[in-house]
Amino acid sequence: MKQKKNKAKKNLFGISFLLIILCIYALLFMMNSLAFSQSVQYVGSVLYTLIPVLILVFVIMSVFHYYLKPKTISKYLGVGAGWKGWFLSTIFGIFSHGSIYMWYPLFQQLHQKGMSYGFIAVFLYNRSVKIPLLPALILYFGLTYTVVLLVWMIIAGLIEGKIITVILDQPASPIQ
Repeated sequence: MKQKKNKAKKNLFGISFLLIILCIYALLFMMNSLAFSQSVQYVGSVLYTLIPVLILVFVIMSVFHYYLKPKTISKYLGVGAGWKGWFLSTIFGIFSHGSIYMWYPLFQQLHQKGMSYGFIAVFLYNRSVKIPLLPALILYFGLTYTVVLLVWMIIAGLIEGKIITVILDQPASPIQ
């Protein structure tokens, strides 16, 4: 029953938000049709850019949903995963690409299947390490600075993940 209420609240919020945006656009159209036209063109260009990424995220989420079972996720990235979970979330974070907000729906789904909040935090923190930008970092700041910075960023990410784990994660896996 509680899930139905939450879903109804989310649906109501989404519909309300859409109606507010449509009203704003209607007012903009009546007050300044040129600004309305420019706004619609801008939104169209953003959607044109985002649609391929959204499709990719949908495909990845579908593949994860089909192939990754909650038991597997809980084993490697769950609360009790140990060093494997810390290592995997650090490596995946470093090598991940794309817009950060595109990862959020995937992590929501993975968390529902048993992924630890701490590992999500480590992944998100370690996204700041960008492999393609390392040569520029070395060029501008030197190798010593780059190595110290990267090591510290990884350590800080692990500390942050541990803090998040202590605060948010339950001692037992949410998998029934």
